This record gives sequence, C-alpha cells and structure tokens, in this order.
Amino acid sequence: MPVDQAAGILAPGVMSPTDFGFDALPELPEPAIPDVSGKRQAIIDDALTQIGKWYVWGGESDAEGGFDCSGLLFWAFTKNGVDIPRVSGAQAARGKRVDITKLRPGDLVAWENNPEAPGADHIALYLGDGWILEAPRTGLKVRKRKLRANEGAWGVAMDY
Repeated sequence: MPVDQAAGILAPGVMSPTDFGFDALPELPEPAIPDVSGKRQAIIDDALTQIGKWYVWGGESDAEGGFDCSGLLFWAFTKNGVDIPRVSGAQAARGKRVDITKLRPGDLVAWENNPEAPGADHIALYLGDGWILEAPRTGLKVRKRKLRANEGAWGVAMDY
C-alpha cells in the first residue's frame, strides 16, 4: 500500500473509502440525555416530537404551521400541566438565572440578542450534556444542537 512516509498518510488517489469496507463517515451520536423522569421527561419527549417543524413567528401549534422559540416551549410545558408564560422574556423570568453548567434536562437556555430591548429574546429547552432543542428563526426548522460556549446564553433553572 503506497504511503507518504513523511506525512504518514496514503498517497492521494491510491485508495478509496470503499477499499476499507465503508462508504461513508459514521453519523454523530445522539446526545446522551441524562436520566430524568416525571414532567421533565414528558416535556422533553413531547418537545422532541416537533423536530423538523418549521419556525413560524408567533406559532405555538401544528395548526399554525409551526412554532417560534417560546411557542414551542409554551406548547410542551402546558401540554404537561406546567404553567409557563407565552413569550421568551417572561419564560426566562419564570425561573432562576443560573450558569449553563448548573442546568438539568428540562430547564431553559436564554439569549439577549437585542441590547435595545433588554431581556431574553430567544429561548430553548435544555436536553442535557450541552444539547438544546430550539425553534431557531425564520427559514429554519425545530432542531437539536450542541450549545456552544461563546454564544452568550444563560441558564434558567425551572422549579416544576
């Protein structure tokens, strides 16, 4: 097998991935969501069913064609009997502000993107292990993603 000894790699064009018995890179693993129970687990489970639904400003149901960030949380929490306000700023104020590292699955993650309007203007559900579920913005769908350290977000510990 021709190898570039200096770089320690196969010479270009000599072999393809199928020569090694695979034809694609492996998928990234799903987030390792810590074991939770009760209403927290029910809220997470219900919210996860909305992955792939369109972001719709003001939306809080399939009947409206999708969800905005706070509408998604409002839908999942109220479906499970937890009283939560409808808009992101009020949702963020509903819990206690904490460092992201102190969050438990089922808590919230909030952002302030507009300094002219203080308070949370985007919000997401914390899934655990640094993963969130969000309805991001117009043109995108509800998704799971890893929270990045430099996003300027803060945690909201919920008391349900």
